[in-house]
Amino acid sequence: MLGTDYNKIKKGDIVYIASDDRRNAGQEYEGKVVSVGSKYISIDRYGRKIQFSKETGCMKDWTTWKMYPSKEDYIKEKETDEKRMYIYHHIDYAMRCGMTFDEIDQLYQLVKNIKDKK
Repeated sequence: MLGTDYNKIKKGDIVYIASDDRRNAGQEYEGKVVSVGSKYISIDRYGRKIQFSKETGCMKDWTTWKMYPSKEDYIKEKETDEKRMYIYHHIDYAMRCGMTFDEIDQLYQLVKNIKDKK
C-alpha cells in the first residue's frame, strides 16, 4: 500500500470507494463523509451510514471494499500494485539475464536503504 493518510479526510469530503474483489468490478462509487471519529470514517450511501477504518481505509463489515481520498488515489494505488506484481514475477530473470553489475548495485542500495529505515 502507498500509506494513505486517512487523518486528512474530514466531514463533507467526497471519497472514492472501490473493491479489490473482481466480482465487484465496475461498482466503484463516490461517497460523502458524514462523520470522522477516532477509529472510523463514516460515509452516506443511500441513506445508510457505512464505516471505514481510519487506519487502513477498509470497510468495517466488508473488507474487500476500501475508501480512497479520490479516484486518482485509487488509480495510483492500482498502478503501483500492478508494477509491484510485475517486478515480483520478473526480478529474478532480469537480474540473471539482463541487468548490469551497476544496475544490480543500484537496486541493492535502494532495497537496503528502505529496509534500514524500518
